[in-house]
Amino acid sequence: MIKIYNKLVNETVFKEVLDNGLTVYLCKKKDFKKKYAIMTVNYGSLYKTFIPYNDTKYYDSPLGVAHFLEHKLFSKEDGTDVAMDFAKLGCECNAYTSYSETSYLFSGTENLFQATTLLLNFVQKPCFTDESILREQGIIEQELLMYQENAGNVLEMRTLESMFEKNNVRYDIGGTIESIKQINKEVLDKCYNTFYHPQNMKLTIVGDFDEEELMNLIRENQSQKQFPIFKDPQTIFYSENQQVNRKEYIEEFEVNVTSSCVGMKFPNVTGINKREIFKNYLILEILLDTHFNVTTPYYQRLMKEGIIMVQFEELRLNLLGYEDKLKELGEALGLEEMKAEVASLEEKTAQDGFWDDIANTQVVLQKIAALKNKISKYENLKASFEDNLTMIELSNE
Repeated sequence: MIKIYNKLVNETVFKEVLDNGLTVYLCKKKDFKKKYAIMTVNYGSLYKTFIPYNDTKYYDSPLGVAHFLEHKLFSKEDGTDVAMDFAKLGCECNAYTSYSETSYLFSGTENLFQATTLLLNFVQKPCFTDESILREQGIIEQELLMYQENAGNVLEMRTLESMFEKNNVRYDIGGTIESIKQINKEVLDKCYNTFYHPQNMKLTIVGDFDEEELMNLIRENQSQKQFPIFKDPQTIFYSENQQVNRKEYIEEFEVNVTSSCVGMKFPNVTGINKREIFKNYLILEILLDTHFNVTTPYYQRLMKEGIIMVQFEELRLNLLGYEDKLKELGEALGLEEMKAEVASLEEKTAQDGFWDDIANTQVVLQKIAALKNKISKYENLKASFEDNLTMIELSNE
C-alpha cells in the first residue's frame, strides 16, 4: 500500500492495486463521522461498439446498456433490492451512469466494513433473469418518457444532436424506448463480462477508519473470488470534424419560459495525456464562469433587459410542472394500497400466536419492510419536492 500525502490540501491517500487488478484508494479524514465509498467501472454510454470478451468481431450493442446494467445490478436472486440491505446497515446507496463510466456508491456513519463488503459483492455478482429484465424495461421506459417531457433535458439533447453527427454523446445515456426493448440477458452478459473486471474498476473510500484493517478486508474479499484474465476492451469511438451537425435547431415545446442553449465544438485533442485534458477542461470552465456567471456584468445586463429571467422564478415554474407527475407516480405505484397492506400486515403481528411460527414471521416482516421501503422512497421524493418549492418561494420574497 502506497501512502500519498498532498501538502497543498493536507490530504493523505493510501493506494493499492490488488492482485486481480482492482485499484483501491483510501482517503483518511480524521474525526469525520460519515464515510463514503464509490466503486467505478470504466464503462459508460459511449462504449457502444466493442469486441466482446472471448470474441474477435466488433459488436454494436443497443443504446442504453450501461445504464440498464446499473439498474439491474441492484436486483438480487430472491427478487429483493440491494438498497434494502444497505438500509439495514444504516447506509444510503445510489448509482449513476455517465458517458464514460458507471459508479455505485454508499454513505453512512456506521457499519463501514459490512457496507464495503456488500458493495463489492453486489457489483461483482450480477443476477439477470428474463422476468426481471422485462420488468426493468418498463421502469426505464417510464424514466425515458419523463425525460422527454422535461424541457431542460430535451434542450440539452437537441444541442448535442446539433453539435455531433456520429459520436455517441449525441444519444441519451439511458438509450431510447426502442433500444431498451432490444436488451436481453445475452446482451447484458456480453457487456458485463467485457467491462466489469476488477482491472477495469476502481474503489475509493473516504472517512475516519483504520486503513490497514479496511484494506485487509478488501484484499480478503477479492482473494475469495475468481476472475478471468483481463483483456483490455477494444472499443470504437467515432471521431468528429470541427463542423457542427446543424448550426441551429428550434423545437416547439410546452414551457413556461422560452429557453435556449449555445454549444461550442472544439477540435479533437490528440497527443496529450489525461492530466492535460483535465487541465484544459478546468481552464475552459474558469473562462466561461468569469464571462457568463450570474455575477458578471453581462449576465446582469441581460437580466435587466428582460432577455433572461431571475433563476429562482424559472426554477419555480419548472418545478411546478412536476407536481401532477408526482401525483401520477404515487397512483401508479399504488401508494394507498401499499399503505393499507402494511396496516393489515401489522395487525397480524399483534394477533395471538403470530410470533410462534418463525418462518411465517420472517416472511411477513420482510414484506412489511419491503413495502415501507417503497413508501419511504416516494415520501422522501415528495418531501424533497415540497422543500425545494418552499426554498425557492422564500428566495423570491
